[in-house]
Amino acid sequence: MFRNYLITAIRNLKKSFSFSILNISGLAIGIACAGLIFLWVKDELTFNDYFNNKENIYKILNSQTYDGNTFVFNSTPGPLSAGIREEVPGIKNTSRASWKMTKPFTKGDNSINAEGMFVDPSFLQIFRLQFVEGSPASALSDLKSVVLTEKMAKNLFGNENPLGKELRTEKNELFKVTGIIKDIPKNTSFSFQWLAPFQNFENENEWLKQWGNNGVLTFVEVAPGANIKNMNTQLYDFLKSKGPNYISKFSIYPMSRWRLYDQFDNGKEIEGSIKYVRLFSIIAWIILIIACINFMNLSTARSEKRAREVGVRKVLGAGKGSLRFQFLSESTLMAFMATLFAIIVIILTLPSFNILVQKQLTLFATDWTNWAAFISFAIICGLLAGSYPSFYLASFNPVTVLKGTKMKERGAGFIRRGLVVLQFSVSIFLIIATIVIYQQIQHLKDRDLGFNKSDLVYMPLQGNMKESFPAIKNELMQTGVVADAGIGSNAVLNYGSNTGDFTWKGKDPNKQILITISFVNSSYIPTVGYQLKEGRNFYENSAADSTNIIINETLARMLNTKEVLGSQIYRDESEPLTVVGVVKDFVYNDFDASPAPLIFFSDPSEAATMVVRINANQPIQKAVNDITSVIRKMNPGYPAEVQFIDTDFDNFFETESLIGKLAGIFSVLAIVISCLGLLGLSAYTAERRTKEIGIRKVLGASTGKLATLLSKDFLKLVGISCLVAFPLAWWIMNNYWLNEYDYRITISWTIFFAAGALAILIALLTVSFQAVKTAVANPVKALKEE
Repeated sequence: MFRNYLITAIRNLKKSFSFSILNISGLAIGIACAGLIFLWVKDELTFNDYFNNKENIYKILNSQTYDGNTFVFNSTPGPLSAGIREEVPGIKNTSRASWKMTKPFTKGDNSINAEGMFVDPSFLQIFRLQFVEGSPASALSDLKSVVLTEKMAKNLFGNENPLGKELRTEKNELFKVTGIIKDIPKNTSFSFQWLAPFQNFENENEWLKQWGNNGVLTFVEVAPGANIKNMNTQLYDFLKSKGPNYISKFSIYPMSRWRLYDQFDNGKEIEGSIKYVRLFSIIAWIILIIACINFMNLSTARSEKRAREVGVRKVLGAGKGSLRFQFLSESTLMAFMATLFAIIVIILTLPSFNILVQKQLTLFATDWTNWAAFISFAIICGLLAGSYPSFYLASFNPVTVLKGTKMKERGAGFIRRGLVVLQFSVSIFLIIATIVIYQQIQHLKDRDLGFNKSDLVYMPLQGNMKESFPAIKNELMQTGVVADAGIGSNAVLNYGSNTGDFTWKGKDPNKQILITISFVNSSYIPTVGYQLKEGRNFYENSAADSTNIIINETLARMLNTKEVLGSQIYRDESEPLTVVGVVKDFVYNDFDASPAPLIFFSDPSEAATMVVRINANQPIQKAVNDITSVIRKMNPGYPAEVQFIDTDFDNFFETESLIGKLAGIFSVLAIVISCLGLLGLSAYTAERRTKEIGIRKVLGASTGKLATLLSKDFLKLVGISCLVAFPLAWWIMNNYWLNEYDYRITISWTIFFAAGALAILIALLTVSFQAVKTAVANPVKALKEE
């Protein structure tokens, strides 16, 4: 029986080949879009699944309240790891880790910069990294040992076995390779290429040993079945027992939430990437529904072609149930054919899509979920797309259709028009959303940062660069491509060190204010281009300014004094710090927020980064080559890699830019799918009105008038779609998307005009093709056929 249904379905597809192609094409595009989104969403939802101990891995969060606002940090005190392992029940293991950092490694003449972390040996047990060579139990037991990923080992040693070999790093220190691990996949929270014992990092930073200083990451493995609520209760005030003035409140945060939720507002968890997962999951279903609407419209529009078949089959005893099953079989068959085409499209486009989303998505995964998803798409689309047509066609009266009476389709026609309006409303909404997202990103990028980010580069201080900086700067200036150079403790866009220990005359003693601190030399501020509003820059002799500071405007306003210069700020029991300069506010860290208070100290000994200002109008590549040549000459044996500030700035908007690009792509595809349906409906309308068009043409109607006659009804539907989409798009984008930004655009009427005009133009071009084709046809032939 099923075989008979299948044969009949294939025969009917052949009869209406052109409409079948339109149906299958629309469904294929919809399923391909949904398939790509499914692969992306799956990758997000399975983030960190590489670690088979994921459900027991946590990190310590550090909550601190300043001036009524609670901030949540990943940074914790160095002694915390050992302390909670000994004192908090349920904690099975802990590990400290440094922040990810770039270090130079040299093997013979081969030198590379690689990102990695200093970790406790227990890190290997907690995360259960997959070793290719060496043993996790002993790999980091020696102080000067290092574990490499396969890729880094290959880059340094080629085909040579690296185990037991030595690598030279900063300060000519030698580290022995004691382990090789498999490369860490992209869909994890880590991207290190090397791991070395944390003790090395602690020896260079003695301040990490104090409970009051936060500077390390702390990871925790809990025992299976541990009571997390009780554990957090004990951790919350854990630091009070170590010192009465400590304000940090600790909690453990599960690995399962690191990717999708790890954002906080005033101490409360808010949605992170999960909102984008939901957003694009909804878009995937919307595009599938648009494709199914195409199928419904074209199937019901062609109902007259099937009416006689339905009548005959009913007279021969076929019931509504068998007819509905037949039509659903046809739609499901087309859905499976569309799915096959969609898979081909995904195979062809997946490499480009991976580049766009910066992932390593694969269609032919080893697990069954991908195939289950595509089979589900086919079945859902087949049943959804065929549901209304099957009920509509099966409801025909056999007496009426066999008499040849013209079918009345008021209800079906109204539903078709409503579905077209729904299709284009969604498409127009996506166009508006894309434009708003793009304009908001550009609005943030065009914000006055308080300095010129162009022609500004930086690099980490390695080897003897810090000590040799005066000589290096002199060499750089002699190249003619460099305007200035300076060194500081932070990269220009990201100031990571802050504290609430400062006080001043008139400050509320019960109120703590979080202040960012940075250590610089005298040429750092002019090199970056920060503008002095009052006072002076630091002297070249940093010791002369050992108790002097430069602050930004935000902190100057907090001092609440008319004479900012000469004001004194205190930190603990140390000597008072005197304000000698005020720089105009500049934006850092959060480019959507107002600048936070900041203090510059004159102390180049704490510097970790060199910043270089390239002369304007210099060829960038020549300037970079000259700079790297100087660094290699003055700091031999270390790789010289220049990074651009404006590139880093663009990377801050990577997620928003990706969302904008994806929204743009899917809005275009939604329009394409809608236009495929519109093309089919216009062809059907022209076919139904062939006799009318022939008579009008014989009576003298011009081609333009006939084209307008055939097009105007469809353009009215697109106009109605605009009226539906405009207020909905304004409300959603204004109250949800833009509401997350402090520095935001105002949605202009021109956005709606552009989106509406674009939709109408595309629809006009689509229906005009068929309208003109019909209008220029020979009326004699049309009337003869009628």
